[in-house]
Amino acid sequence: MAPPSASEILNATERLKNNKSAGEDGLLPEVYKASPRVVAQQLETLFSLIWEKKTFPSDWKMSVITPVFKKGDKYDSRNYRRISLMYLATKVFAMIMLNRFEEDDIDALAADLATAQAMLNEIAHFSQLLGMKINTAKTKVMDLNIQSDYQLVLYGQELEKVDGFTYLGSVIDPHRGCDVDVQNRINKAQAFFSQLRRHL
Repeated sequence: MAPPSASEILNATERLKNNKSAGEDGLLPEVYKASPRVVAQQLETLFSLIWEKKTFPSDWKMSVITPVFKKGDKYDSRNYRRISLMYLATKVFAMIMLNRFEEDDIDALAADLATAQAMLNEIAHFSQLLGMKINTAKTKVMDLNIQSDYQLVLYGQELEKVDGFTYLGSVIDPHRGCDVDVQNRINKAQAFFSQLRRHL
């Protein structure tokens, strides 16, 4: 997985909400939005360094948690919503990573199993930094033309090997090429038109 790009940083910066409280760095979202391209260039360099070193600046790991009253009894802590005021750069980084992970399906392609394991470790590491954990039950391994008993491991668990899987609606099958995917799409189209006929 590559470090955050300038375009991802620009996109995250645009999505920052205005009129929000500043974090420990004292910067408001409007500051980033005033010169987004300059900010993106600086953050791209910083994020690449973080990616390379695989660690956040120590200040970024801190945030101010502020209780905001919702309604009801002010003396009941359940009636408060907690908001976390963090460094603005941390928020941008987190937004980018969450956007990548929220796509749910992440594919990691590697030329060999050792590289695949290193990539998996990197994804797991950055997930952990953001307070997230990869679901090992949903993480599958498919290898092509590799004669090895080597198992990919995540959080100390060996990952399940599969002969094929569905990724973003497409059936990936290394043995039967695109035939399975084409047949799958034909079946879906037939089912759709069958339902459509019932409503006409």
